[in-house]
Parts: sequence; C-alpha cells; structure tokens
Amino acid sequence: MMGLLAGSKLASQLLALTEGAERPLSEIFPSIEHIQRFNLRSDVARYVLNDAEDLLGILAVPQVLAIHEHLFREMLELALPSNSPSLTNLGMSNIHERFATTASVAFPSDALDLFHYLRVARNSHIHTGGFATNTLATRSAALSQQAELLWNTVTGRPLRRYQPGDRVHIGISELTAALALTKRMAEAANVGLQGLLSGEVWADLLIRDWASEPRRGDITQKRRSVKGFAKMHGYQALNLTEEELQDALDRHLA
Repeated sequence: MMGLLAGSKLASQLLALTEGAERPLSEIFPSIEHIQRFNLRSDVARYVLNDAEDLLGILAVPQVLAIHEHLFREMLELALPSNSPSLTNLGMSNIHERFATTASVAFPSDALDLFHYLRVARNSHIHTGGFATNTLATRSAALSQQAELLWNTVTGRPLRRYQPGDRVHIGISELTAALALTKRMAEAANVGLQGLLSGEVWADLLIRDWASEPRRGDITQKRRSVKGFAKMHGYQALNLTEEELQDALDRHLA
C-alpha cells in the first residue's frame, strides 16, 4: 500500500520531465505495460497521480479492516472449541468484544472506539454512496477527547466529526489510522492469546510459519533454523522449550 502511495508521487515527479508534451503517454512510454489504460497527456496524468492517495485510501481501508477481521476470527477459532456459540454471527462490529470476553483482554477504549468509527465510515462508502449515516454521526459525536488526540497523533491530521448526510472522506489519514489501530488491537490480542494456548499448540503454529518458505538441510540444520526463526519473529515471549520445538518439527516432518 505504501509502495502504491509513494509510487504515484514518484511517477508524477518523473512525468515532470515531459512537461509541455502534447503526445499521450502511450506514445512517450510505449513499452510500459497497461499504459493504454492510462493514455493521457502528461499534465493530465500528473493531476490524476497527485490525487491518487484519496483513491488509495478508499480502496485500501476496507482491505486492512477485512484482514484484521480474518486475523481475529482465526485467533478465536484457536482459542475456542469448533462448536462454541461465540464463533457464530461474528463480524467487525463484535469480534473484538467476543475476543475480550474469551481471553480476558481489555482493549484500549480509545483505539477500539476509533476502529468502530473507521468501520462505520467504510460502511458509508460501501453502502450509502459515501454519505454519512446517522450511525456514523453518532459514533463520531461520541468519540472522546482522548480518542481524538490519539487520531491526531497517529495521522498528523484532525479528526473529522460527521453530521448525517455529510460527504465522508477516506484518504491517507484514514489508511494510516487503520494500519496503526489494527496493529495495536492485534498486539493486545496476541498477549491475551498467549496464555490460552498450550506450548504444543504454539510450537505447531511456529513450525507452520517456519515451513511457509522452503527449508533445506538435514534435521540438525532444520532444528537450528527453527530456533533462529523463533528468536527472530518474537516467539521467545512464549518460553517454548527446545523439546516442544523439536517435537513440533518432528510432527511436521512425519
């Protein structure tokens, strides 16, 4: 996402070299793939690229929130029996609260409130053509000064408080907030999940992560690689024993 954001600005700067050109981009850069889909004059193309961050926010914020929901769903599935009532009717509107009850986690109220503010703002773009609903206006008005300060600190821009019917803005501020807030919530959930799962389960999860890339070498080299992977990726907080890691690796290789 940041690559797309920086790339649009970089492309705009490079197009400054063609200032004054009347020929379309497909004639100036014929070897660039898909250039026919963006076949504008340089000045028009620069205008579009300079305004791309708002479009990126509209496209990326729903993706960030969806990935976050999927992460929490998977954590709940790890923590609860498959037939648990807590796994039914899950969604972004209640998944943090379900996890908080399951894992006895107290999510920061300001971060949680801002997450729901973003969630409802996203809903306004998807379901009501980008206009604020009564729900968004209510969420917006209820945000505390502490939540507003967190937003301003994270994004560097003021929080928008909406009235029903206002045009909802989703851009780089909202994307920055989505990334920061979901990270905070996931970190808090991770701490809560640590005590819910056995060392055996955590060791199997570690091996699954480790094995997501091809691993070469004999069994001794792989065991050494697993220990290095655990250290590099923060698994040390779990205090897994060497025996647990070896048993998990043996189960994977069996």
